[in-house]
Amino acid sequence: MSIIRCLINGEDKCEVPVSDRGLQYGHGVFETILYKSGNLQLWNKHMQRLRLGCERLEIDLPDTRTLYREAKKICDDDDKLILKIIITRGDSDKGYLPDKGAKSRRILYTTAYLQRYQTETPQGIDVALCQQKLTHNRKLAGIKHLNRLEQVLARTEWDGDQYDEGILTDLDDYLISGTMSNVFFVKDKTIITPDLSLCGVNGIVRELVLELAPELGFETNIRKIKLNEISTFREMFLTNSLIKICPIKSFNGRKFASPGRVTITLINRLINFLKER
Repeated sequence: MSIIRCLINGEDKCEVPVSDRGLQYGHGVFETILYKSGNLQLWNKHMQRLRLGCERLEIDLPDTRTLYREAKKICDDDDKLILKIIITRGDSDKGYLPDKGAKSRRILYTTAYLQRYQTETPQGIDVALCQQKLTHNRKLAGIKHLNRLEQVLARTEWDGDQYDEGILTDLDDYLISGTMSNVFFVKDKTIITPDLSLCGVNGIVRELVLELAPELGFETNIRKIKLNEISTFREMFLTNSLIKICPIKSFNGRKFASPGRVTITLINRLINFLKER
């Protein structure tokens, strides 16, 4: 990954002190946003999740207008970029206990949009089950905090082109998510996605799919999903802010209709939704 431009607390630089709590303890949150043709896609939804994450971790959220100005500043010279915003709890010399007077640190940087994020994959992609599991923590569930070691360990389980993504379960063997994505299944006209109340990230496009699906005549169901249920589902797809909606053609050898009718309908609706913004 090559950083194109970086701002730290509004200054053109790319270094943080070793005393930063995000570096030391993962005490921070982040958002990854697609910048395309002058538009920071789904900005408001990203800011809502960023605000929730800062509240949970007791971090002062910088003014979102400041974040927007700085984001546009480092994005506007290009047509398509990936923007990452990181907010840490700032510096501390008291160990785990945060310094009461420490100010949060905002880090914004851009990288190139890579071809692997393209979702024009009519045949779908292959995914596999990871051995690494996600632990339960209600306070961290849903937010995008900086401690992603479980996902890192899961991603080391495969290399090369054998699979495109790995799927994780929790300690009770319920399906939760991909290493970098949310997961959905389709049964008849119902769109099913895992319950994330104990672990996992509540993705921006996940929320959007759940909002748009009823408009298209589909029911939605957020619930616990066991591995042995996948044989009953006809379609499977993944979502995140960069790939948007990506069909799955196989999961651990189980083949799915790819892309299925429901998945195609959702992809087309999301494309139109983003054009309207």
